[in-house]
Amino acid sequence: MLWGRYASRASEARYPQLWQGRVFAACPSVQGPAGLNVYDTTGGGKHGTLVNMSAASDWLRSNGTYALNFAGTRKVTHTRPIISGTQGFTLSVWVYLTGTTGYRTVCGNYGSGNSTGVQITIWQATGGVPANAPTVYYGSTAINATTGAAANVWNHVAATRSGNAVTIFLNGVQVGSGTNTGSVGASRNWTLGQDTDSTAEPMIGYIDDHAVYNRPLTAGEIRLLATRRGIAYEARRDIVGGTSGFSAYWARRQNQIIGGGV
Repeated sequence: MLWGRYASRASEARYPQLWQGRVFAACPSVQGPAGLNVYDTTGGGKHGTLVNMSAASDWLRSNGTYALNFAGTRKVTHTRPIISGTQGFTLSVWVYLTGTTGYRTVCGNYGSGNSTGVQITIWQATGGVPANAPTVYYGSTAINATTGAAANVWNHVAATRSGNAVTIFLNGVQVGSGTNTGSVGASRNWTLGQDTDSTAEPMIGYIDDHAVYNRPLTAGEIRLLATRRGIAYEARRDIVGGTSGFSAYWARRQNQIIGGGV
């Protein structure tokens, strides 16, 4: 198993900056099918359980790798708080919308009557908001994007908080911003595909490569995450150069060299 894959040593990943401050991550395309389990790949033990989902059919292949399929009452519940208080943060997730209308809950710990949760949703076209626009619900505040996500393709959505500023990114481009002075409560489970405490407004489509950071990522880091699902898990290739233009690389697995090339 590659060290970078589960961040036992982030320095062994090709992009170690994408592990700095990462406090939770669930990546079906890297993990692969594991029954009703979704593992926290940061080593923090915030593992999840598939609820109202089928281990046989809701791990599905999309664009050659696995993702989780959501609709109806399906969700994944992670039973430990992930972020709380007024800290800066980043939420990063890949989504593939197969339902193109309605309000689609993607990830977070927001729920009915919850004034201290945070959540990424894909919102219906209403109130001047474009169809499939990512929205950050943060307590009683809704911060909307100005651009909608396309259906039936993979989209990367990210949200950051720095101070009181909240920013939304779609496919690596900033598409929304607002302010919020509240805090994130630590009493609710982190959930994928549903509101934390209900089965209303479900995600319809696929979710992959979800990560939470305890810092606001830079715009460049978010653009990098948006280039490919699972990019943070790519193993490092060390480059050696010579005076005559010769170059070589090797790949590591733990402390062993497992391959090379020129």
